Amino acid sequence: MTRRVGIDLEDRLFYADDVLLFLDSEEQLLRAIEIVEEWARDNGMHLNESKSGIVVFAHRRARKVPKMEKTGNQWRPTINNIGGIPLCEKYKYLGTWLDIKLTCTSQINNIKKKAAHIYVKLYPYLVCASADARRDMWQTMVAPLFNAAYVLLHYEPSETHRVSLERLQRGTFKKFLMVSKRTNSVLAHDMMRKDVRHIAQVTVETCRLQWKQRKAFQRIQARLPDLAVENGLKGIPNNWCELVNTMVRPCPYCKKAGVVTSRWHLWVKHRIRLPHMNYIWRREILPISLGVSQRLGPNDPRGERQVIRDTAKPIIQRHLADYYNAWSKLLASS
Repeated sequence: MTRRVGIDLEDRLFYADDVLLFLDSEEQLLRAIEIVEEWARDNGMHLNESKSGIVVFAHRRARKVPKMEKTGNQWRPTINNIGGIPLCEKYKYLGTWLDIKLTCTSQINNIKKKAAHIYVKLYPYLVCASADARRDMWQTMVAPLFNAAYVLLHYEPSETHRVSLERLQRGTFKKFLMVSKRTNSVLAHDMMRKDVRHIAQVTVETCRLQWKQRKAFQRIQARLPDLAVENGLKGIPNNWCELVNTMVRPCPYCKKAGVVTSRWHLWVKHRIRLPHMNYIWRREILPISLGVSQRLGPNDPRGERQVIRDTAKPIIQRHLADYYNAWSKLLASS
């Protein structure tokens, strides 16, 4: 195929029965379709046109795209197909959505849709689960949805789109943890413990090394390093989520839209001093979950998570009691 169509090795991607071809002209495209169909017939296979698609790539700032027209903010094909293959404004290949201008928008919308569907299905479980279990569900069911976006994020020239993807990751995490979406980003990032930009950079660098070794017909030695970090929410009960949500509750004294009982508001407006939630997390909760081996005795029948829960629960309850005492004072004064 390479010799007859004029496609370099880097212009073709194969995974099992999925083929991705990068072509420069419609003439080359038609010839490639012909050769693929011929090869499929010779090997007892059939090219499924309905599951195939053609996307015309254009510069990010291009106002005109061949075979496409813009209606509002959407690009639409002016013809139905080329050589029997449908012309699309976007196409999904191995979990990655490729649109005309190779933006992250299609990928972000796909993640939003899937994450919302998973959340609805798991809601009865999440309500009763611990903070640790909620984080595990997000890590298992939602975090893999971002894997396909790492390459797009690395090469994305728009900082706005990069920030949108990071915000979406934090947003889905907060949703599964059942804390308010107004929870500060620093705390959410500390609990999540996943740096999407670092993961994207390491992933792309590793894939680039693997591709060079593959082109040189060498044994693939480059391996993606273990980027997993220890779970900071391990064993933490769900009353931690209740404590996190206290800093975004409406103030019962001020009774103004947008005014919440954050640490800053309670001190500046009502002279009630409470520790910052980030301070509680870093100084009291995180050392418990990460240093469990020091408190787990050799003959202790309890597991790590049980030891963490027994240690962290009274600390969280004490901070909750302090907050609700402050809440009672505000209600009494109002």
